Amino acid sequence: YVKRELEKGRAAVLLDSLDEVPLSKRELAYSLINDLADHYPKAKIIITCRVADYNRTLEGFYEVEIARLTESSVNRIIRAWFKKNPKKSRELISHLSIDRDVYSLTETPLLLSLLCIQYSNDLNIPNRKTELYSRCIDALLRLWDTSRGFRRDSTFSSLTDDRKVKLFSEVAFHFLCGSGGRYVFSK
Repeated sequence: YVKRELEKGRAAVLLDSLDEVPLSKRELAYSLINDLADHYPKAKIIITCRVADYNRTLEGFYEVEIARLTESSVNRIIRAWFKKNPKKSRELISHLSIDRDVYSLTETPLLLSLLCIQYSNDLNIPNRKTELYSRCIDALLRLWDTSRGFRRDSTFSSLTDDRKVKLFSEVAFHFLCGSGGRYVFSK
């Protein structure tokens, strides 16, 4: 049934998080995706990947960057994140509606997820952005993958968390201070 629906173009294959495929297996993943696309040319194949880890174009695929989240999307995501505790979701939504500076961080799924992780751990969002950023960095380095039940295999796996923070600090300084404050860069 599935093969028939793929052949007719009435089914979609959704492959989430290409960036989470171990580096040693990425070429195999690209090859398998290309084989699937060749074998089922009418099928809809959607692949997601973080922009930072996306460094190869798949021939015959369209590239799309996800738009910022709307307020209703943000609220739906928060309610889904805390579905077992609706009170927490209401409290976080209320907090964000009051603190517009912090709310501005909810425009991307990653930052919104970090806010949800932060809130679920501390039941609080710090008032100072520097403290919030520090906690988000901590969540990214220590809790992001483990909260989803895996450990990422990447070029930077051998670095300690302190070394990663120093590396990220250098990159941030270079692009925000050393290059005229560019927020978008090619490398």
